Amino acid sequence: MKLYGYEVNRFNYRNYSTSQLKEFQIALKSNIRVLKENNQNKEQLDVFDIDRERDMHELVTLIIHEISIREK
Repeated sequence: MKLYGYEVNRFNYRNYSTSQLKEFQIALKSNIRVLKENNQNKEQLDVFDIDRERDMHELVTLIIHEISIREK
Protein backbone atom coordinates (compact mmCIF):
# COMPACT_ATOMS: atom_id res chain seq x y z
CA MET A 1 0.00 0.00 0.00
CA LYS A 2 1.15 3.53 -0.69
CA LEU A 3 2.15 5.59 2.35
CA TYR A 4 3.77 8.98 1.84
CA GLY A 5 4.72 8.01 -1.70
CA TYR A 6 6.38 4.73 -0.68
CA GLU A 7 5.10 1.26 -1.43
CA VAL A 8 5.00 -0.37 2.00
CA ASN A 9 3.95 -3.96 2.53
CA ARG A 10 4.60 -6.91 4.82
CA PHE A 11 7.63 -7.94 2.79
CA ASN A 12 9.57 -4.66 2.64
CA TYR A 13 8.61 -2.66 5.75
CA ARG A 14 11.93 -3.54 7.42
CA ASN A 15 13.83 -1.65 4.72
CA TYR A 16 12.63 1.72 6.04
CA SER A 17 14.14 3.78 8.83
CA THR A 18 12.61 3.84 12.29
CA SER A 19 11.41 7.42 11.81
CA GLN A 20 9.67 6.42 8.57
CA LEU A 21 8.08 3.43 10.30
CA LYS A 22 6.71 5.73 13.00
CA GLU A 23 5.18 7.96 10.33
CA PHE A 24 3.70 4.92 8.58
CA GLN A 25 2.26 3.71 11.89
CA ILE A 26 0.51 7.03 12.49
CA ALA A 27 -0.83 7.10 8.92
CA LEU A 28 -2.10 3.52 9.10
CA LYS A 29 -3.87 4.06 12.43
CA SER A 30 -5.52 7.17 11.01
CA ASN A 31 -6.54 5.34 7.83
CA ILE A 32 -8.02 2.47 9.87
CA ARG A 33 -10.02 4.91 11.99
CA VAL A 34 -11.38 6.72 8.92
CA LEU A 35 -12.24 3.44 7.18
CA LYS A 36 -14.11 2.19 10.26
CA GLU A 37 -16.05 5.45 10.52
CA ASN A 38 -17.00 5.25 6.85
CA ASN A 39 -18.04 1.61 7.17
CA GLN A 40 -20.32 2.37 10.12
CA ASN A 41 -22.45 4.50 7.81
CA LYS A 42 -22.85 1.69 5.27
CA GLU A 43 -25.58 -0.90 5.51
CA GLN A 44 -23.51 -3.55 3.75
CA LEU A 45 -19.72 -3.73 3.84
CA ASP A 46 -17.73 -4.05 0.65
CA VAL A 47 -15.34 -7.03 0.49
CA PHE A 48 -12.63 -4.68 -0.76
CA ASP A 49 -12.96 -2.52 2.38
CA ILE A 50 -12.81 -5.57 4.63
CA ASP A 51 -9.62 -6.81 2.94
CA ARG A 52 -8.09 -3.36 3.02
CA GLU A 53 -8.78 -2.95 6.73
CA ARG A 54 -7.34 -6.39 7.47
CA ASP A 55 -4.20 -5.59 5.48
CA MET A 56 -3.77 -2.29 7.31
CA HIS A 57 -4.18 -3.99 10.71
CA GLU A 58 -1.60 -6.62 9.75
CA LEU A 59 0.91 -4.04 8.53
CA VAL A 60 0.53 -1.71 11.51
CA THR A 61 1.04 -4.69 13.87
CA LEU A 62 4.25 -5.65 12.04
CA ILE A 63 5.48 -2.07 12.11
CA ILE A 64 4.78 -1.66 15.83
CA HIS A 65 6.69 -4.86 16.52
CA GLU A 66 9.63 -3.77 14.36
CA ILE A 67 9.80 -0.36 16.08
CA SER A 68 9.82 -2.01 19.52
CA ILE A 69 12.65 -4.35 18.47
CA ARG A 70 14.73 -1.48 17.13
CA GLU A 71 14.25 0.63 20.25
CA LYS A 72 15.52 -2.06 22.62
